[in-house]
Amino acid sequence: MSEWAVKFDHVSKLYRRASADYRTLRDVLMRRTRRPADERARRPALSDVSLTVDPGECYAFVGPNGAGKTSALRLVARIGRPTSGVVSVAGRVGALMEVGSGIHPELTARENIWLYGSILGMSRADIAKRFDQILDFAELDAFVDRQVRFFSSGMQLRLGFSIAAHLEPDVFVVDEALAVGDAAFQSKCLDRMSELVRGGSTVLFVSHNLAAIEALCQRGVLLIGGETHDEGPIADVLKTYLGYVEQGRAKTGGGHGSDHDGPLQLLDVTLTGKGGEAASVLRPGQPCALDFHFRSTVPVKQPHLNVGITDGRPGLLLQCSMLVDGGAPDVVDGDWRVRLEIDELPLRPRLYHVYADVFQADAQSSFFPWTEVLSFRVESDGQSKGSGALTTLGEHLAAPVLTRHRWT
Repeated sequence: MSEWAVKFDHVSKLYRRASADYRTLRDVLMRRTRRPADERARRPALSDVSLTVDPGECYAFVGPNGAGKTSALRLVARIGRPTSGVVSVAGRVGALMEVGSGIHPELTARENIWLYGSILGMSRADIAKRFDQILDFAELDAFVDRQVRFFSSGMQLRLGFSIAAHLEPDVFVVDEALAVGDAAFQSKCLDRMSELVRGGSTVLFVSHNLAAIEALCQRGVLLIGGETHDEGPIADVLKTYLGYVEQGRAKTGGGHGSDHDGPLQLLDVTLTGKGGEAASVLRPGQPCALDFHFRSTVPVKQPHLNVGITDGRPGLLLQCSMLVDGGAPDVVDGDWRVRLEIDELPLRPRLYHVYADVFQADAQSSFFPWTEVLSFRVESDGQSKGSGALTTLGEHLAAPVLTRHRWT
């Protein structure tokens, strides 16, 4: 087995800048007689990037829009070539770069499965063995002989992902395409990606859902402006990226508030730890509190605050709601401060997002929409009594909820 699955060796990629001017045939011919390329008219998507991805790991490309993440994956998928440097890939590559990528719209779902497998060099027997699995996962049994151009974007996504993920690629490349799928299918895709990693495949993952990245990936690289700003364990990379994001917020005067047009405005949210001090990092099992500061533009009757915590994968891990527990005031007129206290935080080490909304008592009328208000990290206190097997397998494959228990 190769010592690496994917290797970038001083890779740079330049794209010609888009131009709005219109040239005549004479202009085009004259340009060809001059120097072959105007470097000032080219912009770098990647600049001298070097990294190595190990076999059987899930590796993330992290960064803001325009950082070069998609350009890097396109090079791995052989959709483009580097301007300089070398991109090496060991084995077959399955890629889902966008909705409908890898499938032909004029062919049926059945024909696309056979075509994709043939391109990967698989035998007819291998494709036939996986054919039913692909259709079952995509939930397209009733449409197997319909042309893909008649599929909705969600159906195309399901087919493209299922084909790419079930034909046993050595390297599976997934860009932001999953964002268009519904919650149930996103959950299936993330589970399938975890299965591929456990089976020895390598997954390259791009997403703006940082919690999902930490839940799935062991290592990653932070790209900003096409350059490598950090590379290594995913927790460290995400910490660097969040620091970069917070610096940007500080420069623009941004905070954790919200400026929607409803009757309630969220001015601030603060997370406090065991000592009552503001914190962004907590320990498993320790007490914590969330302090919300709202302001009403008109008198608001019986506002019920609803708070949820997620690790980025579909569905909430924890939910605390005044609709269930009570505690809502009769009326709010002006400033409204609310504290949610959690006696023991039942979460394993990972990055988490906090969402909140405010409803009337009938749970129908919304005073404040469902909004991400805060992110925090849970880190181990290093006092686990276990053998360390969980760390060996990878905490990214462990369930996030931690509960008190005992064995007999």
